[in-house]
Amino acid sequence: MSFDKNNIIYQNHQIRYLTVHSSKGLEADVTILINITNSPTGFPSQIKESKLLNHLNSSKDNYLYAEERRLFYVALTRTKNEAYLMIPLFHPSIFVKELKKITH
Repeated sequence: MSFDKNNIIYQNHQIRYLTVHSSKGLEADVTILINITNSPTGFPSQIKESKLLNHLNSSKDNYLYAEERRLFYVALTRTKNEAYLMIPLFHPSIFVKELKKITH
């Protein structure tokens, strides 16, 4: 097994790991999303930013976590074959709860 900055070579398979944001516009055979949990460092991130940053980054969207919601959709739809979500049994992300609602 060998490593470089964003790649792992494992039994002749190259595994590239990226943040969801940096993967925008790319495709992969398989996508694995990790940390899909309801926590401050989960996805969506619940880290509170400063009021100034929130004002500068404000959008007219009325959805909670609008930008991260878009990124989540992009991550789910950029796979050529399959997408896997790594979800904890307890405290799943609100995005997972919403997916369950629309698929049942």
